Formats: sequence, structure tokens, C-alpha cells
Amino acid sequence: MEELFRAHYEYLRKVAAHACRKYSLSREEVEDFIQTLFAKIVADDYAVLWKFRGEKCSLKTYLNVVVQRALLDHINHLWGKWRPSEEAKRLGPLAMLLEQLMIRDGYGWDAACQKLWIDHRVQATESELADLAIAAKLFNRLPRRPEVAEEEAGRGDPRRHTTDSAPNPLAAPVESADERVLREERRRCRDRVWAALEAAMATLTDEDRLIVRDHLHEFSVQDTAKRIGCDPKPLYRRIKGIWKKLRVHMMDHGINPEDVEDVLGHGDD
Repeated sequence: MEELFRAHYEYLRKVAAHACRKYSLSREEVEDFIQTLFAKIVADDYAVLWKFRGEKCSLKTYLNVVVQRALLDHINHLWGKWRPSEEAKRLGPLAMLLEQLMIRDGYGWDAACQKLWIDHRVQATESELADLAIAAKLFNRLPRRPEVAEEEAGRGDPRRHTTDSAPNPLAAPVESADERVLREERRRCRDRVWAALEAAMATLTDEDRLIVRDHLHEFSVQDTAKRIGCDPKPLYRRIKGIWKKLRVHMMDHGINPEDVEDVLGHGDD
């Protein structure tokens, strides 16, 4: 098991560092997590590795799950279990979710709204969300983590931990009726595209979904081949087949290339 661990040492470091991006951890925090992860794997004579049976997934897929669970435990240790504020509880589930995104996870205003609309299928408008955020006093409680803010300043990260990252919704320019209609049409189109993509992804195997995620996160084909234990040459053909399957599935569900281009053509999407 020690040899197995050493053989996957660099792979684990890469996956762990990538997983930490979701929480905008500093370099020191990332390194601290990686050392915590390694200690967890080595503990009890590599008990984590002994648990792998290879019946349902590859070893690298299993290690990905180990990393994700270890990171969640680590984040809970760093930040504590999340507890919504009394204001958010009083305002209801949507306010608690918005508070979680902005205060716990550190998303800026625009990014938090996008998460609600895309990931959680929330139908509330930006104006309605702004009213909710103001009622819950979220803009007064945005966390500031200087080491993260300093790093983000150089790379334009949409997740901001400083108060100046959240524009005052009350100061936003008033939209015309035509602009509101166009924005609502774009939102409905975006929702249809994401729903169809989500349904298409559900038709893939776990390993094919891993391949898609690797490609979107710009892993090389060689790296992906190593992760799933196959030769790179046939993997190129397999990737093309996956994209074709996703494209056909989405077109069967009424999504055409123009819909996708319209969604991708707007920065707020």
C-alpha cells in the first residue's frame, strides 16, 4: 500500500489542489489540506487504500471521492459547521441559501446570483434577490480574508471576499421594459440549455463524466488517460464520441447551436 500511495502521490496533490479552488483557499491553506489528506490516507496502515475493492470504479475515481470527502471535513474544521443567521431563518430557505453562498462560500453578488439561477434553478429576479439580501443584512456582513483578496486581485476571480465586490443593487440603473423582456428571454433560454445539458450528462457513465470534467478543467488527454488507466490514443476517439452523444441528446431535447451561442454570447451567463 505504501508503494501504491507513492505511485499516486503527484496525482493526489494535483486533484487536491484543484478541489481547493472551489473554496478560494490560500496557497498555505492548500498545502495544509494536502498534508492533512496524506496523513488521513497513511493512517492505520493505509486503511483508506485497503477499503478500495475495485468493483464499482477505478482507483483514481475512488481517490477523487476520498479527496472530496476529506476536503469537506477540512473546510468544516476551518470554518465550522455552517449555521444560518436568525435574519435568514426568518426570511426563509432562499435567504438562507443566498447567505450560505455569499457569507460562508464567499461568492460575490453576481456570482451568487448565477449560482442560484443555474445550479439551484431559482426563479427570483435579481431585484427580488437584492431585496432579500438587504433584508438579511448580507452586504453588511461580507467576510474579508486579506490573503485571498490579494491573490484574487491579480487574476480577476469572480469570487470576492471584500465588501467592494458586491455592487449596491439599489444603485443599479433602471431597466427599460424592452431590456427586462430581453433579459427574461435570455434567462429562460439559459435555463433550457442547462437543463438539457444536465439531462444529457446524466446519460453518461461515471467515468465518461469524469472525462468531461477533466476536459473542461483543461487536463491533458494524457493525464486523463493515466487517471482512468487507459491508453491515450483510443481516448481521443472516445472523447469525440462523448461530445457527439451530448450534442445529439441536447438537440433531441430542442436545443440548437444558436441557443448555445446566445447563452455563451452574454458575459453574465
